[in-house]
Amino acid sequence: MLPIDVLIIGAGPAGISSALHLVNADASWASRLLVIDKAIFPREKLCGGGVMRFGEQALWRLRLPFAPCQIPIREAKFIYDQHVMTLRAQPLFRVVHRADFDDWLLRQAERQGVIARQSEALLDLQYTENGIHVMTSQAQFLAKLVIAADGSNSAVRRLLKLQRPTHPPVARLLEVVTPAKQDLLAFRDGVAIFDFSCMAQGIQGYCWDFPAIRNGEAWMNRGVYDSRVHAQLPLSSLPNALEHHVTKQGEIWDEAAMNGFPIRWLDEESAVSVPRIMLVGDAAGVDPLFGEGISYALAYGEAAAISVVSAFEQGDFSCVSYREQIMQHPILRQLRGRRNMAKLLYNFCGHPTRLRLLWKAAPLLFRCLAWYRPEYLPFPARQIKIEH
Repeated sequence: MLPIDVLIIGAGPAGISSALHLVNADASWASRLLVIDKAIFPREKLCGGGVMRFGEQALWRLRLPFAPCQIPIREAKFIYDQHVMTLRAQPLFRVVHRADFDDWLLRQAERQGVIARQSEALLDLQYTENGIHVMTSQAQFLAKLVIAADGSNSAVRRLLKLQRPTHPPVARLLEVVTPAKQDLLAFRDGVAIFDFSCMAQGIQGYCWDFPAIRNGEAWMNRGVYDSRVHAQLPLSSLPNALEHHVTKQGEIWDEAAMNGFPIRWLDEESAVSVPRIMLVGDAAGVDPLFGEGISYALAYGEAAAISVVSAFEQGDFSCVSYREQIMQHPILRQLRGRRNMAKLLYNFCGHPTRLRLLWKAAPLLFRCLAWYRPEYLPFPARQIKIEH
C-alpha cells in the first residue's frame, strides 16, 4: 500500500485546479500528491464548452493564460417565442472543446511537476485508523486526504452512500454536435443562442447553439438543459425539445447523434465533505441557473487547496470547514444566488402567458441585475450592450 498525503481522483478541471493551487502555494506539494483518472487524455467529454467570466478569473488565479483553442462569443441572443434580447461584449464568454481544454490544463500541471496516472480507475475506498485505503485498477494507496473530482456520477459519492434517495440536485442535458461551415454567422460574428422557448413545455432551462472548433474543423454544439430545480414538477421530453430546436435552425435531425449527461448542482442539503474526503467540481455541485460547470470546477480547486493546507497545518482532517470555505470563495459563493435565481425563473415553466410578460420585462430586469447584483450573471454585466 503506497502512502500519499493527497490523492486526487479525477483529472478534469476541478482535480487539476486542486493540484495546481497546491503546487502554486508550495512547490513541494508536487511530490506529496497524486492525480488518477480512469480515462486516457485527451478524452471526449460531453459539454457545451462555455467558459464564462468566472472561468477566466479562475484561470487568472491559477496564473494561467486562457486555453489556446477557443472561440470568443461576442453576441448572445436570449430568445423566448418571438421575443429576442441581444447582448454584446468583447467577449461575452468563450467556447472550448473539452477534450482539448482538459488536456491542455493537465499538461500545465505536469509541467509544474504534478504526476497524473491515466487509465487508472477507482474501485473502492475504506477508512483506516491512519487515513483512507484507496483501491484502484492499478494499485492501493493510503491517503491522508482524498479530493473527489470524479464528476456528476461520482464513484466516491456513490461508495460513501452520499446520494439523496429522492429529488437529487441533478440537471438533465442532451447534446448533439454536427459539422458546420466557418462562414456561418455563429463563427463569423461569434454568435451564441440561448432559447428559453422550451420553458412553455415545462423544461426548466433552455436550448443552446454554440459554435465550436474540434481538430481544427467547425462544428455546431447544440443541446437542451433542464435544471430540475423544481423536482416535484413533471418531466418533459428532452429529445422532443432538442429535435424541435435543431429543425428550427434548418438542420436535419439525427437522433443517433444525440448524447445525454447529468450535471449535479450545489444545494444546501447535499454533503460536500466527510472526514478526510472533499468533493469538488461536478461531484460537489455547480450552477443550476445555466448549468455552467467549467468555471466553478476551476474555482473549487482553490477552495479545496486552501482546506488541504489548513488540514495539514492544524493536523485536523475532519474537513468540517470545507463548506464554509466554498461559501466564502469569491466565485463559489455566487452559487447560492444562482440557485435562488434558478428557482425563481424556472418557476414560470409551463405558463406561456406569464413567460411572455416576463420576457417583455427581461431587458429591464437584466439591467437591474447587472447594476445591483452583477455576480448573478455569467457575463461581464457592466460592459455589455443590450438590444431588444
